[in-house]
Amino acid sequence: MERWPASVFQRSLVQLDGLMPGVMTHPTETTSVTVRVRGPLDVDVLDRAYAELVDRHELLRTRLVADGDEVWQEVLPTGEARLERLVAGDERPVAGGPSWPIPVDEPPLVRGGVVRVDDAEHLVGLTLHHAVADQSSAALAMRDLAAVYTARRRGEGPPPVPLQHGAYAVWQRKRLAERADHDHRGWATALDGLVPPTYRRALPFEPGRPPSGRQLSRPLLDAEELAALAAWAERSQGTTFAALLAAYARTLASTTDARDLPVMSAFEQRDHPAIRNLPGPFLYATLLRIGVVDGEPSPALVTRVRDVVAAAYSRAQVTVQDLATLAPTLVPGVLGVEPSWFRVFLYLPCEAISSAFRFGDAVGRVAANEGRNTQSLAYGAHLGVHHDPQGGLVARLAYDGTDFDQPAADALLATFAAEVRRLLG
Repeated sequence: MERWPASVFQRSLVQLDGLMPGVMTHPTETTSVTVRVRGPLDVDVLDRAYAELVDRHELLRTRLVADGDEVWQEVLPTGEARLERLVAGDERPVAGGPSWPIPVDEPPLVRGGVVRVDDAEHLVGLTLHHAVADQSSAALAMRDLAAVYTARRRGEGPPPVPLQHGAYAVWQRKRLAERADHDHRGWATALDGLVPPTYRRALPFEPGRPPSGRQLSRPLLDAEELAALAAWAERSQGTTFAALLAAYARTLASTTDARDLPVMSAFEQRDHPAIRNLPGPFLYATLLRIGVVDGEPSPALVTRVRDVVAAAYSRAQVTVQDLATLAPTLVPGVLGVEPSWFRVFLYLPCEAISSAFRFGDAVGRVAANEGRNTQSLAYGAHLGVHHDPQGGLVARLAYDGTDFDQPAADALLATFAAEVRRLLG
């Protein structure tokens, strides 16, 4: 069994699981994609290509093991990974329904399935656990599956994987060691004096009561509106990420008297040229400190948010445990102790979902893109924004049902949507 040190994100994941058991490693913490393949598709060859996908990427056969203060990736030997051949009426995991649960300690951490619609049309779906995947990974894994299938149909071998994740983690650790002191000093300055905000609750706080995970999902913008938002953000010297985060900050400010708001987030950082098109958890969890000024013009707010994001991005290479050490007053709120300040914002666009996937002579296009699925139990509110196959945006709110009731969760999503449209005038 091969053993490699864990990446920064993998160490953060294990550390978060120590604070909130099961939240980050829950079997439903997954990302998934489904493509509709039109044209001739040899399902037997596709099945063998899927097995080869799992064999090619060591990460998909990896489990995380804590050993004292260290976290390791253990790569299990290759096995017999098989596609699930689903029938009409039982195709929900590959047709936009609930995806497969994947126990994080039982590699491979990917599931795949195929549904025959007719001789000339199939649905092919992949689901990957969050421990081995960022938002782009399901589509990138699908691209690799299609490439392996096409190569085998032609009697050829696919190109080798340019860099396995274990070797990447070794490279990352060496690179970050050279700037660790600089990053820690930057975070200490950024988080100095931060006080957890108290958000107004829809339901009374009950000490010791476990969280109750719920979800809501709503369309946010169509493709034309998203293009208008991106253009507006650029004119305001910001980015789409900064514009959406500014709208979320204003949404949160409407539910508290505080104006200094900590928001957990994550960046996708594919910081080695060999990993640009590989599936993997190339993420850094981070904490953004957003100041909301009542009456401030939207362009000014978005520019400030952009600067906060850029500064955090430049020093994002620290683990969640490091952040907790630098801002200990925030830890109780993560664990459900009042004030439960925990608010999360995620926007990780994936360009690959708009691509065509060539399975030999057949062509697949994304039919469903679930972004990050989650049914795990967590405190606070987690807002994720992802692209739909039509090029628009969908907002998904995962929230604690002991904090928010359904009307309050609906109101939070509605306020966010209104704040986004407020940016567009």
